[in-house]
Formats: sequence, structure tokens, C-alpha cells
Amino acid sequence: MTRSLVFRAQAEQEFAAATEWYKGQNPKVAVEFVEAVDRILIVILDDPYQYQAIEGDIRRAVMRDFPYAIIYLAKEPELIVVSCFHTSRDPNIWRDRVR
Repeated sequence: MTRSLVFRAQAEQEFAAATEWYKGQNPKVAVEFVEAVDRILIVILDDPYQYQAIEGDIRRAVMRDFPYAIIYLAKEPELIVVSCFHTSRDPNIWRDRVR
């Protein structure tokens, strides 16, 4: 089954802000961050249920090389990215988006 990938506006903003921050630190690392997000999204699209369910239908895919997690809902036929979440932040930030 082909799933469509939907980014909520807040998730897009978080991704863009993280990318910009990494660009300011080191442009090469910013490219690596974008590539890492792309890779994990491909894996999630392939099998969204392989990652831990953390609350109901909400799942979390933790990135290996960056302190970020992709928080998402697998709702057929869509995969909805709720947050591109820095793991040191308060999780209530993304929880408020799915209530």
C-alpha cells in the first residue's frame, strides 16, 4: 500500500528551524541532518508500525545521529508527522497537537 506523507505545519516549522540552526553551526551537518530525516521518513513509510507506540496511535522514531525524534500517526492511507522533536524539549509540546 502506498501511504502519503503529511507534515503538520508545526512539524515543518520545527524541521526548518532545526535545519537553519545546523546551517549556522556547520552547513555540512545541516545537509547530514536533512538526509537523516529523509532516511527515517522512508523507513517509517515502509513500515510505520515498527516504531514504539508511545500514546495510543502516536509513534516515535528516534534518530541515531541527531537528538531528534519524528513523532507521527499512522492513519491509513496517510502517515501524519506531528513533530520533528528535539528530545530535550518538553513532550507536552507535541502532545497538545494530538489531543
